[in-house]
Amino acid sequence: MDLSYKYFWNIKNYIPPRYVELEGYDLLGDKTYSNRFYLKPGIASKLRARHFEICLKLTSSYFNKSNVIDFGCADGCFIPSLSSYFNHVVGIDAYPPFADIAKILVKKMDLKDANIICNKDMKIDEVKSMLDREYNIAFCLEVLEHVGNKKNPYKGKIKLIKDISSLITDDGKIIISVPKMVGLSFLAQRFGLYIFNQWTEPISFKNLIKAGIFKDTEDLEKRWDHLHLGFNHEKLEKMISNDFNIIKKVNDFFQVVYVVKL
Repeated sequence: MDLSYKYFWNIKNYIPPRYVELEGYDLLGDKTYSNRFYLKPGIASKLRARHFEICLKLTSSYFNKSNVIDFGCADGCFIPSLSSYFNHVVGIDAYPPFADIAKILVKKMDLKDANIICNKDMKIDEVKSMLDREYNIAFCLEVLEHVGNKKNPYKGKIKLIKDISSLITDDGKIIISVPKMVGLSFLAQRFGLYIFNQWTEPISFKNLIKAGIFKDTEDLEKRWDHLHLGFNHEKLEKMISNDFNIIKKVNDFFQVVYVVKL
């Protein structure tokens, strides 16, 4: 089965839509990860994709000057835009099918300034040994909510940020985006997913109110299974601020983006 990718992320300068034919890949009934979450018609996909635009705007002063890492690059949805704006980009993902698709993407689009690393079962020092140049910026987008040990998930999330920081220069920056899973935006998100008949993790009305009104995710955290439900971005922010300097924070509709450095 032939599958199409469409890439359109841009800021001021529009990147023309690009199509890459991929064969034999499927994700939960959709063509790929990108197709499932970002490329379907409608407002839901557009809202999910807004963090790409925000991240590009936050790093625009580095365009054509820096090398960047896309850590947790999935199937390469952000790689073409990064390749257009930065000197070199390396995408890193631990899930082999995603890394395989990203490699096909890089090859078929002839992105000579990009390469992909699958870091499955690799320690961070092994990943670092595979980098052949200095990197000034690392993107970690929609990744941290999935990371960590169930007994102490936030410890694992902070460890990953520290690991990523070891891959970039001392004065480098990490751009982080995570979904808002507490507060009024969380209530609006759940309502919107219901209205547009989008899949969502089941949640009781009691826990919906606790998380949406009182920002209390204690019960939901016990259910957290490396997906979204049970993740609390405000808890993560407090822990990040203990070890990193949060240089900038951008609140969007359903996501929050941080620029951090050691």
